[in-house]
Amino acid sequence: MRFLHLADLHLGSSFANCSSATKAAFQVKLWRYLDELLQDCEKRQVDLLLLAGDVLEPTELSEVNLQRLIALLQRPRNFYIAAVAGNHDPLLLSSPWQKIKARVSNFHLFGEECETLYFPAWQLTVSGVSFADFYLQGPLIPDVNSAKIAYTVEKQDNFTETPLPLAELHKVKDACRHISLVHASPCFSPAFSRLQAEAADDYAYNQISAEDVAQAECDYLALGHFHKPIIADYSRKWQANFMADKADAVMYQAEYKKTANGLSLVQVAAADAPLPVYGGTLALWPGNFCGRNFGESGFRGAFFGEFQGDRLNLQWEAAPLPCYYQLQVAIEQLQELFGASTDDLPPVWQAAPFYARFLPPFTSSGTPASYHRDNRRDNIYKIVFSGRADAQVKEALAELINEIKVDLPECTIEDNSCLQQNWENLCRHDSLAQRLYNLASKKYGKTASEQPALQVAWQALAEAKKKSNR
Repeated sequence: MRFLHLADLHLGSSFANCSSATKAAFQVKLWRYLDELLQDCEKRQVDLLLLAGDVLEPTELSEVNLQRLIALLQRPRNFYIAAVAGNHDPLLLSSPWQKIKARVSNFHLFGEECETLYFPAWQLTVSGVSFADFYLQGPLIPDVNSAKIAYTVEKQDNFTETPLPLAELHKVKDACRHISLVHASPCFSPAFSRLQAEAADDYAYNQISAEDVAQAECDYLALGHFHKPIIADYSRKWQANFMADKADAVMYQAEYKKTANGLSLVQVAAADAPLPVYGGTLALWPGNFCGRNFGESGFRGAFFGEFQGDRLNLQWEAAPLPCYYQLQVAIEQLQELFGASTDDLPPVWQAAPFYARFLPPFTSSGTPASYHRDNRRDNIYKIVFSGRADAQVKEALAELINEIKVDLPECTIEDNSCLQQNWENLCRHDSLAQRLYNLASKKYGKTASEQPALQVAWQALAEAKKKSNR
């Protein structure tokens, strides 16, 4: 039995930090790939498509695109779709889900109470619950034990649902593999430790802990809500390829075995770290389907899983869609490059090919040369320069930034670098600089000259002096 786990498509929402033409082009590519993905499900003989919430962005989804989605889902297909609503697309009376539910067959949208689907042909249960409003306090993990309603789903020419008494469900559950489907905020490492300080609001949506997961009667907990894929913290390929701007389809692979106590790891690809299992339950989120701003940098994708007997083979695959990339570049890293005397890429760029994607090579005179890379994908880039350098390097950086803007007009560039000052010499010749440095020394001591605040204050004073002398 094969399944595809998707979440957070946010169909209808726009793309940030790019022109109107690029936004329109990205939308075309997104819808085209969604079409291709559904066709690929047929080719790969996927049995079940799991949609873990926030599939829609109702306030931005046009009626035209809603009808487009319905038309895609109405195509003849041999797989079943199970979906839950999330905090962006809850089950309100005005929700587009209502039209989809009424017009799409071989499809089940879980309600606001826990429901369980029993697939006897696959010896599988799928339990799910939807957001009824924009917030859900939680913790709520649907499973066969918390089900209020159950159905048997059998396939002949099409899939058919028939009510299943809960007593009958409990008779068959021990022989089944169990999937739970819900939109939630997983408050456990690494996601919680990474996000709790900077985005606490993300945890107002069905908070679940590792203990909650361990107590659930499920093998695979299919989550949505967090946009950064969980494998980003476990896949070395995801991290390395992200920095190299290189996309391989499969970026994580692992195999698990079904035991009396749930799933346990059998093996994981040599380059990867094992995903955590809590009480026999894998709790995973694939990340959103396509990044839409620099806060969602890097590859996006989905989980493909296959149950074979007592084994679960799992892999995460990247979507071949444009990505957002944000790079922090310390100006100190670039100083040696400004003296390059070759038309080839400097060695440090060869070691870090992510730079070479958008930073132009230098001419023999040491100045950047305009260039274009035919193999560069249609990504959206942001480069943030920081650090301190002397006047010569700052001047060269300004020229480099100009060339980047020529070759990548939609690249966002922030130059937060500072001019390196010789404070000893400056204080000897400028009494105002001496007074400013003395103030900084009282606060920072011997590290005063290294403080960005001192440099910012001096630049502001220097600019004010220029204006007063005009």
